Amino acid sequence: MDRLPELVLQQIFQQVIDFRSLEYFEDPDFLGTWGQWAEEVLPLLGVCRYWRAISCPMYYQYAAICYINRPYNTIRPACRKARLNQIICPRLQQMVKHVYMHVYLSEVLANGLERLFDDIDARFSNVAQLMVVLDESESGSTIVHKQVPELANVQKRTVDLGLSSDAVCKINWTCYKLQQMFPHTVAVNVAGTSRSSTAMTIVKLCCEMVQNKQAVWMEPRSYMDLAAAMVNISQLQWIKVDSAHRCMEAVELVRRNHKTLTKIIFTNTWAYFASKILH
Repeated sequence: MDRLPELVLQQIFQQVIDFRSLEYFEDPDFLGTWGQWAEEVLPLLGVCRYWRAISCPMYYQYAAICYINRPYNTIRPACRKARLNQIICPRLQQMVKHVYMHVYLSEVLANGLERLFDDIDARFSNVAQLMVVLDESESGSTIVHKQVPELANVQKRTVDLGLSSDAVCKINWTCYKLQQMFPHTVAVNVAGTSRSSTAMTIVKLCCEMVQNKQAVWMEPRSYMDLAAAMVNISQLQWIKVDSAHRCMEAVELVRRNHKTLTKIIFTNTWAYFASKILH
């Protein structure tokens, strides 16, 4: 039986199922939009072996891990196979390109996200974008406190002065393990759920994770406005600006990286940004 060429079928799938807002985590309800998208892609995997081979990389390009009860309960059944801790086949792990992670900040400070690294012992080498949301609420369950190894030759940062040595050690360990799990990310965004007394803890994690990346987000939940002054970010290839409140920091980053930037992504902020960059 004649069948459409692979490239043609790929183009049809991408036109019919278009949720590009997932690519840059533009939708604040990522888990909800991801669920809608997965419900449209998942049936393609069951049509035939040929369709499965083409649609499988589409389905697994987005993955998430969530330990927060409320958002976890909103994850739709269609997404279950693409939860990060369920992707155990190396071939499927290589298909993952974008990862959304929602964890408790208290677990970072208690044990360096031990639960995450116990659940997932894998290396996702092709992940390009990582979104880390640190929930500052109480977990509601008992958190195990545990010492983590102290890393040698870790650069001291200004933000370290405002944190305890134990917090610095555990954040460094968390970032080290995340960077091992996702070794080739070009963009990492660290966001919080509020601006609280834990801000400097999140800024510390942000500083460590955005080092040597090619792209950054500037959005309402992002701590890049605080971290940018502490990180010598250079050689950026793209910047995404989601909030007018972040435009001034984004302007400074654009000026600092004007020789290498190839893309600036705006979400309803372009006019305000243009007025500042041309001032």
